[in-house]
Amino acid sequence: MKKIFYITFICILIFLSFWSQCLVGENNPTLPFKRLYSVQKGHHFPKCPSTFNNNYVKENIDCCESQINFQKEILFKFDTVFVFSTTDSTLRLSYSYNAEAKILNTIREKLVYGNWVNSSKETYAYDASWHVIIYLVENWDTAGIWANSWRSTDTYDSVGNMVSRRWENWVGGTWVNTWRATDTYDFNGNMLDELMENWINGSWVNAWKDTYTFDSNGDVLTYLWENWANGNWENYEKATYTYDLTKNNILQIWEIWENETWSDSWKYSFTYNTTGKIVAELWEEWISGSWSNFRRYSDTYDNNGNRLSNIGEAWTNLTWSNYEKFENTYNSNGKALTGDYYRWDGQNWIQNQNGTIFMGDDDSHQAISFFGYRVLAHYISFLAVQEVKNDDPIRYNCSPNPASAKASISIELAMDMGITINLYDNKGIWVQKIYSGYLRKGVYYLPFSIEQLPNGIYFSNLVSERISKSIKIIVAR
Repeated sequence: MKKIFYITFICILIFLSFWSQCLVGENNPTLPFKRLYSVQKGHHFPKCPSTFNNNYVKENIDCCESQINFQKEILFKFDTVFVFSTTDSTLRLSYSYNAEAKILNTIREKLVYGNWVNSSKETYAYDASWHVIIYLVENWDTAGIWANSWRSTDTYDSVGNMVSRRWENWVGGTWVNTWRATDTYDFNGNMLDELMENWINGSWVNAWKDTYTFDSNGDVLTYLWENWANGNWENYEKATYTYDLTKNNILQIWEIWENETWSDSWKYSFTYNTTGKIVAELWEEWISGSWSNFRRYSDTYDNNGNRLSNIGEAWTNLTWSNYEKFENTYNSNGKALTGDYYRWDGQNWIQNQNGTIFMGDDDSHQAISFFGYRVLAHYISFLAVQEVKNDDPIRYNCSPNPASAKASISIELAMDMGITINLYDNKGIWVQKIYSGYLRKGVYYLPFSIEQLPNGIYFSNLVSERISKSIKIIVAR
């Protein structure tokens, strides 16, 4: 009985760990943002420290499947957010959603002489797969009505990757093209490049291009930024990424193109705790032929992994001195209630300047950002559940099995859902990402390469919002 209870408890923890989500930062309202590829840490198959083996894997998988097929999930979304600034009026953001907890509008108001006055409004439109296809920004004009300001229109491929985004400004009562981004992806859904173009004299003209390379695990290895000048692509900036054995990004080297050669520019080093959270960051800049300290940051977390503080120090006169500090408090659901930004005045931490404050989920490095010195947030809850007639909303298989060079995952979905599929070895170590995205109801075949893998037993793990499934895959040649 104790063993059954222990396994059940572990299963619940495993499932809850797969529910962690992050909120995406807000777009720049005037110019297309420079969208650097986000470096994601690899995920590990849950394991018991001392008794992990194939039997343990299957026992826990079966246990989890039986318990979570119809688990209801409560989602917490922003309801109202207050942003306090030293240079502008207090800002209030009010959010509205549809029944599926998808955001519909954000209304921004400024506090003027004790009254809330409309400032701007953001409206979202979706396709049938809940991809954002139109993002509209309106301003409150002097006539007391909402007036168009700018909008972006997005398109996606068959597996949910964004392939284009077009920005338009409202000029003289009509929409006028300004920018356009076009993205391409590899076989595994990794973004290979993004082309940015300007609308000039009635046609699209190249502006800049970002190019990425990846390792076999799907982690970005290099990033290259090129600008279009004189009819050619010219190097501007590049970055090289390094990872530890647990797929954490531990080093970034950034270089700038000068005098027809690459020169070191910045170096960022990261240290993680045992749960994969960043606890220290070191920023260095290349000066006179050597790396020189610039800034460093240290993070602290509570027992639930919520980031409590981020203290920044500046390298001045060959010593580290306090520079800036961020602090958050959280509710029992891991959502940030308050965010505060401080500057060091030589003796005390004071709130007399603005900074970027992260709010939202427990991973503050990936939460929504606001600019000010203090942020207060209130949340609304949604019960996320979809009724399905099929007792097994996901049918999941792999063929051939055993496999030698390539295999294909087959999925039959009884409803629309977001899924992530990763491959692990028989020790529970993450090997590669097979797929991550949102799929419509239906049947899909996702081929992937295993020709670089040594012979042995592997596990393909599929995770959705409510279900975790795994398949044993044998690689044999």
